[in-house]
Amino acid sequence: MKKIVLSLALIVASLAGWAGEEILYFSAPQASRAVAALNRQDELMIYCGYEDELPTYVLVNEVWAEQVTSSFYEIWLYGFDAYTGEEVYMPIDLGCIYLMHNNHIYSAAQYLRFRYSRPCPTFAWAMPQYNVFVRVTHPAMYYYTYHYDIHRYGWHYCDHPEMHYHPYYCRHPWAPHPVPPCYTPGHEMPCYRMIDNPGVGQGHYEYIPSKSTTNFTCRGSYTPVKNNPQSRAGNRITSNRSNNTVTTTDRVSGRSTTTTAPSRTGEVSNSRST
Repeated sequence: MKKIVLSLALIVASLAGWAGEEILYFSAPQASRAVAALNRQDELMIYCGYEDELPTYVLVNEVWAEQVTSSFYEIWLYGFDAYTGEEVYMPIDLGCIYLMHNNHIYSAAQYLRFRYSRPCPTFAWAMPQYNVFVRVTHPAMYYYTYHYDIHRYGWHYCDHPEMHYHPYYCRHPWAPHPVPPCYTPGHEMPCYRMIDNPGVGQGHYEYIPSKSTTNFTCRGSYTPVKNNPQSRAGNRITSNRSNNTVTTTDRVSGRSTTTTAPSRTGEVSNSRST
């Protein structure tokens, strides 16, 4: 009996340790500084370090926070997948977000002073070239694109053949991948073709010079949106990097309060309401 109790205790401890590496829910001050910091980025990478996981390089359109309980917020990301041109729309685990600075990959969680011990990736940062684009706000509807699923523990594209993932995500992590031609996110998508002979090419597909300008919506996830903020009471936290402010808006009344964007250690000042 003692062995059973000890085994259960170890299982609980291991699960608690794993859960402690996830940074999914934030207090209002934490959400404000995370939104302000991430929305100032032009690029970021999503990578949790799970087996067979491939990184997603994201060109940032908008980062904001949605209140999901009386005390906590989720951080949402809307951008474009740099390798596929598709939308990326999902709540994020801050422990899986990485930034590039001075030719070094660093953890957004560590940068924002969250307790975090997961090692940084050892591979080289591989953001492809792209043209300057105009950032747009997130769509009104809430949904997960498939990027949400591919960065969850245990995911593998073979388990979900109905999703028809972009071939960038249908390869082994060690397999080299083609680099898309320079394109304008939100206006163009790089086109590719599959290579018939699996022994030829990189990842069994290659990009071709032409670009699609007809469809920019990514396939939806098979995971339903949890804590869907649409038509719910609570606040939304957004940031404006041009004037370095953060705005908290009541989703029902529309009343908002704007403050100077907090630093990564959390200071906020100069509040005004509208």
